[in-house]
Amino acid sequence: MKFQKDNLFVQGSPDVTKQMEGGDTWVFAQRALANVELDCSDCNFFEVGPKHGLHTVLVDAHNPKSITCVEGPNKLRSNERYLRENRMWIPHIKTEKFEVHYQDFDRFVSEEKYDLIFYAGVIYHNINQIGQLQRLYDLAADGAYMIFESSTTRSEDLMDKNIVEIHYPPYSPADRAQTCVFHPSKLACKSMLDITGWDVIETSDEHEDISNPNRINILCRKGTPRKNRHLTDENLKDPNA
Repeated sequence: MKFQKDNLFVQGSPDVTKQMEGGDTWVFAQRALANVELDCSDCNFFEVGPKHGLHTVLVDAHNPKSITCVEGPNKLRSNERYLRENRMWIPHIKTEKFEVHYQDFDRFVSEEKYDLIFYAGVIYHNINQIGQLQRLYDLAADGAYMIFESSTTRSEDLMDKNIVEIHYPPYSPADRAQTCVFHPSKLACKSMLDITGWDVIETSDEHEDISNPNRINILCRKGTPRKNRHLTDENLKDPNA
């Protein structure tokens, strides 16, 4: 099933959808994947950090060949809150080939290659940002698409720079990931994707109703990773081009 622009909304309401955590990504993904005419029925889908399953449910509605999710192990064991959240969405997934692996993504191993990847709300909690994008590149099939989403720096002095802002010690509350928080600028997000071989196709900044100065959604496609560690004017592409 192909994606269609603004076709599905939570409770049938654009406003309700946009107010939810991850709602803007729901809207952006449908529009961007419709623009590239992606047929989800041809896709093995992979997601890092499904959390409450909002985006998994969206992809499931488009009849993918398979769904594979990797989630933090703390969201399965000894945490009643996450157990309740899991029961709200996991039983409703209709895709027959459906797996959720409760383990650190850095330890996930698969011989499968994935045609559509969602990596939303994850990168800024991780120390190894480039490494995770490289792992996603390795897991992706040739020509695979990825929906990337990240919170971005709140500092007005840094917003227009190609920079990653470090918060340490972390400011996250006790029920969130206790890691250093590496807050990239929007330009840094594009640069990290470009370095690891992901070609930027479209961003949420091109959509007035979901553009956000503090977050960015990006549709990218697997291309060719940058091999030269010492970037020069001759081989450096402008991420805004």
